[in-house]
Amino acid sequence: MFYEKNTAKQVEFVRCVRALIGEPIIVCKPWTDEEICRLKKAFKRQDERVRTRESYRDKKRTKKKADQIRAVIASLPDGYPYEQNPITGELVPFELDSDLYGEGYDVLAVLPSRINQAIKIGQKGWSASGKKFIAEISVCGRQFKLGRFDTAEDARAVYLWAKSVAVVLLAEAYKKHLLESDYLALMLVSGRVNG
Repeated sequence: MFYEKNTAKQVEFVRCVRALIGEPIIVCKPWTDEEICRLKKAFKRQDERVRTRESYRDKKRTKKKADQIRAVIASLPDGYPYEQNPITGELVPFELDSDLYGEGYDVLAVLPSRINQAIKIGQKGWSASGKKFIAEISVCGRQFKLGRFDTAEDARAVYLWAKSVAVVLLAEAYKKHLLESDYLALMLVSGRVNG
């Protein structure tokens, strides 16, 4: 199987993803009333998404939003992190993610959007093309073709391998800008993706 071998295609994929990620530029904005208001709006948007997601139907918020906001502020004493977009130079705030820990939306991770996109659940990663199956993945906005396979299981396995690698490379690139618990959770997610 593709992911069990050390192939030139695998090595090239890892090199391309590393180059694509680059060295992120992170700026922390101090906690001001404006920043706290932005955080409150993020929680409000999260509540709206939760109401429409099937996977959250049976989950309830057990912590008060105000307590969660205080917890985020306490965990980020230098201010809220923003990433500088390498193309536009615009500062983009990290996102609050409720999926990383799999515990509903009581436990939140503070992640750059590139990582948040990489860990999204529900992407199939392969498609049928005649009698073959094509595996592909999108990392940081770039599409990678991973190959053509005889079975859907083989295509899926290659996609999961690539997703696991992408999560690990992103987590390593952002490690010094992530909360330790979020970094460790990403390492666990990368193992579950490929396991």
